[in-house]
Amino acid sequence: MADVTAAFSRIFKNAAWKLAPGLCGRIVDRIRGPGPTKVRDSVVIVTGAGKGIGRAVALAAAGEGAQVVAVARTQADLDSLTAEAGPGILAVKADVSDRRETARVAKLAFEKFSRVDILVNNAGVGYFDALEKLPPEEIDAMVDTNFRGAVYMARAVAGHMARRGRGAIINVSSVLGFNARAGESVYAATKFGLIGFTTALAKELKPSGVTVSAVCPGAVDTGFADNRNAAVRADALTACETAAEVLGCVALGPRIVRVTKNAGRVAREVVNRF
Repeated sequence: MADVTAAFSRIFKNAAWKLAPGLCGRIVDRIRGPGPTKVRDSVVIVTGAGKGIGRAVALAAAGEGAQVVAVARTQADLDSLTAEAGPGILAVKADVSDRRETARVAKLAFEKFSRVDILVNNAGVGYFDALEKLPPEEIDAMVDTNFRGAVYMARAVAGHMARRGRGAIINVSSVLGFNARAGESVYAATKFGLIGFTTALAKELKPSGVTVSAVCPGAVDTGFADNRNAAVRADALTACETAAEVLGCVALGPRIVRVTKNAGRVAREVVNRF
């Protein structure tokens, strides 16, 4: 069966897939039947795909032969991504902090490809200060983007995945979801929340064959506000290293994994399996 699917995908990859991706997706889905999800030939939604980890995930998935729906707020970032990745990327300008936008992203993916196999909830913003100094707008932005955006994106595709008997949802959390520090209360709360959300949703969807995981990286050298000094950046993960851990969850099954770097070596700890 795997050989049949691979052969079909090769035939259509550069021809019919581009002309009628929805139809080809339905045929591939029928051939595959229920079973484990793989990155190759999958339809992957990546939020926060304009920069950093999300961009690296989008490029890596496209490089493995996936059809990627890349979501970002900034058109210039999406233009740069599609120029680098080529035709394997469907760029969608959207802000996942608005639940109506999450529904629109899912609708576009279903209209274009008829299915969604993998969702990577990566979009995030961070503002760091004492709680009393944080403007309400910044608090709302972190909660709405980091947590609510992930919840509503998952809600938009989970039922579809469950009915098909396959799919993978990967939430990008943080080591701050385990060990919070002063001045990071709201940001850390959103990451704690993602871990709890992942844990419950993984148990909820496991009987249907859908896996739910969280990757919790330490410092990542992406210019994000979490990397505030040279000492942190010296042992920071690269965006590509983090992307590899994210996509690795597709094959490894539902889990919460903490990923850090020490003396130049990537270290991963599986905190929980479901």
